[in-house]
Amino acid sequence: MTALVYQIFMKRISRFNSLVAFMTIGLLISSFAKAEDFQRRIEWKQSLKTFSTLDGKIIIQPTFDNATHSEQFGLLPFYEEIIPLSFSGNISVQILNPVYVTSDRIDKESFQYIKTDIEVKSELSFYRKQPQAYISFLPFRKNQATGLIEKLESFTLRMSMIPKPQRRSANAYASNSVLTNGNWYKIAVTSDGIYKIDYNFVNTSLGVDPNSFNLNTLGVFGNGGGMVPDINSVARPDDLLENPTLLVDNNGNNKFDPDDYLLFYGQIPDEWAFNSGTQSFNHIKNLYSDKTYYFLTTDAGTNKRISIAPSAGSPNKVITDFDEHVFHESDEVNLLRSGKIWLGDKMTSFNNSKSFSFNFPNLITSVPVKFTSRIATNTSSSSTTIVNLNSQTLITHSVPGIPSSSYPPASLISSTSLITTPTLIN
Repeated sequence: MTALVYQIFMKRISRFNSLVAFMTIGLLISSFAKAEDFQRRIEWKQSLKTFSTLDGKIIIQPTFDNATHSEQFGLLPFYEEIIPLSFSGNISVQILNPVYVTSDRIDKESFQYIKTDIEVKSELSFYRKQPQAYISFLPFRKNQATGLIEKLESFTLRMSMIPKPQRRSANAYASNSVLTNGNWYKIAVTSDGIYKIDYNFVNTSLGVDPNSFNLNTLGVFGNGGGMVPDINSVARPDDLLENPTLLVDNNGNNKFDPDDYLLFYGQIPDEWAFNSGTQSFNHIKNLYSDKTYYFLTTDAGTNKRISIAPSAGSPNKVITDFDEHVFHESDEVNLLRSGKIWLGDKMTSFNNSKSFSFNFPNLITSVPVKFTSRIATNTSSSSTTIVNLNSQTLITHSVPGIPSSSYPPASLISSTSLITTPTLIN
């Protein structure tokens, strides 16, 4: 089976998007720090460990008891240790008094992962509510004087701890949800843009008498688009936020008359994330919802409105173009029935082609287009997938087969991005 994802970026005639960011910060700094030393020794085994990769390669590496071999680092053995802590805080770990010996029994392709100094990683975690330090590193270095690869035999592990703040702002968490009181109506959004709450929508769709409430308490709450972060240490609102809205009350009587309306900006659940390193956008599909929900209240709003500011001087800039982003990505099947890799647009030897259409009115043909294609296969033999754009070959994906011994069924992913001329799209 082969699954496809396409992303295209180009210039079109202008429109405006807006972005609002919220941040809450609370700080309390403690200067107290505690350091502790641990004497350690790595007992390297005489026999090497052999690995067989999916593409048929045989890799042989040294090992020791409780070593973790990561494919991310060429299957070199990782040193890992968990140390219980008496309190939680910021962790700093150093290796002191290291003793190295030459190691000439390492797979040569993994030399690229070995640095001149060992890089120690430390993380704070909790087990049954008790803090503990998770420490890991690659126990090898490249000797700058001799150029030889050396492995670590004995060392002192020095761990320093700075306690985390114990106090927090009284306003750090909401005492109760805004949904606790008042009348609320759930609204689904499926595209980015400005949404209009007018007299007919309130009267017909919500079934509410527009004259039964004051416009000052009409509000929209929601936390925008995109997925909730996987990492729980990333800051996020703990309750619904009130969104700035533009209220048009033509006669200023604070009543919802037939020609009055409320505007708010809604975002889809997917996200276009800007990568400052590559100066490009990447599409992040929401794995859990195809709609973003906002909550309209008729009596719990705080009159949070967008104010109209007068123009400062005469306009002197004309916007004529903007970046357009489109994608095709279907989430239909999960091969492992677990995890976050979803595939779609299934192709087989009996149904070996798929076609997709994109429309770009007002395309600026003088600006290059970025095209990204990503596929996943789970065939036992190698496969080739050709991506054509308007009958011209653009990308060729060549993916090796998955050994029959692989269980459960896995998938191999191929992703390619390129810059092409917009004339291929017209």
